[in-house]
Amino acid sequence: MRRRGLLASGLAFLLLLGAALVLLRSPETTEGDAWFALARRSPDTLTVIVPPDTTVLVPGGPTGWRILAPVEDEADPLAVAAMLRRLEALEPTRTFPFAEEKRDTYGFRFPRALLRAAYVDGLPPDTLLVGAFSIDGNQDYVRAGERGDVGLVPGRETRPYLVRRLFDLRMRELLPFHESRAVRLTTFDSDGSVIADLTGGPDAWRLAAPFPGRANPAKVREYLLSLNHMDARSVERDGPGPLAPYGLVVPTARFRVLTVDGDTLGVDLGDPVPGTGDRRYALVEGRPHVWGVPEKYLEVARSDLAFLRDLSLGGFGQVDVDSLRVEGTGTRTYPAAAWSGAGADSTLLRDVIRGWISLDATEVLPDEPGTRRRLGLAPPRGRLVWYGKADTLAVVEVGEPRNGRIALALPGGREARPGELFLVEESLAEPLWRHLDGRGAP
Repeated sequence: MRRRGLLASGLAFLLLLGAALVLLRSPETTEGDAWFALARRSPDTLTVIVPPDTTVLVPGGPTGWRILAPVEDEADPLAVAAMLRRLEALEPTRTFPFAEEKRDTYGFRFPRALLRAAYVDGLPPDTLLVGAFSIDGNQDYVRAGERGDVGLVPGRETRPYLVRRLFDLRMRELLPFHESRAVRLTTFDSDGSVIADLTGGPDAWRLAAPFPGRANPAKVREYLLSLNHMDARSVERDGPGPLAPYGLVVPTARFRVLTVDGDTLGVDLGDPVPGTGDRRYALVEGRPHVWGVPEKYLEVARSDLAFLRDLSLGGFGQVDVDSLRVEGTGTRTYPAAAWSGAGADSTLLRDVIRGWISLDATEVLPDEPGTRRRLGLAPPRGRLVWYGKADTLAVVEVGEPRNGRIALALPGGREARPGELFLVEESLAEPLWRHLDGRGAP
């Protein structure tokens, strides 16, 4: 009997323990009830207090949100949107009854953050306190308004999205444009002269300065992506004031971006920020604040953007070619039938044609008389004329070898590239040219 009694007592204890664990692990909210919910998805005023900052935001402005206090500035719409989404979806992993004597334990006497969403039409405000860390440091105590319970929320939900200082909520992208909406980018030197001028659109970019030429769309897109992520690292002065102390009266360099909507965005770069070693003063067009941006953007602003130029020499493929005329030591014409057969000669010629069409330049230079003479293009030693689909695809002038490279010009045809000279590796181009000119195998 005694043994049965002990077993019964043990079983009852385990059942009670299991029930207690279930109750402790389960939120004390009824199914279907949100523990925290905004009365409206977009409040009329959002106040974020993360000591010592009290940031007041309201809808409006170019970005969709603006900061009214402690400074007037544009807000980062992504940061605000992320904050509101987290508030809407906030759900504790556990809840406890709130006890006044545990206010310090939960960190609510001096909370790490207070968020208050207010509405102008009489709805009561929604308030959230973010208090102390849990013992393991992975969760935060939170309280919604004057609710009678306290919640534990994972720190990955609160710390990156809700505990946000003023700097975190400011618009720090200094050129906030989408790369697909840009139609022009111009950079200026300190004397106001144009360093580089890039114009066009997503699939048809050209450089107008320092000399005209076609740009590579993929490279331009990568470049614009890096430029529209120009983030400020610091705020060096809030509000309007003299620009001379920052070297911004006569900027060291300037960016200007024009979008398809006709908007112009600009950033001026001034002197180095003392004591940082890696920042430079910057002023955004239309905003009075002085920022600190990475020093690397000065080099970007002063670049002639040569790395964006299209280095390919043909916008056509072998299947587009009907015939090729070669003017060199003599004149030779190769019809497509000469390289479309199965014999050894056809295979070799097909490889030569393919190799020439796929040549890429290593450098692009402006087409100027002095440069042409220096590169053996005045006059050229030969010419290739590509025909296809009742059209002249390209006229290619071939220069003399110089320092391991050969200069090419494309003055005519559908794929003409006026204003540009292309340098290709002699080791790649010379054997192909000699074979087409009838002077030896490649």
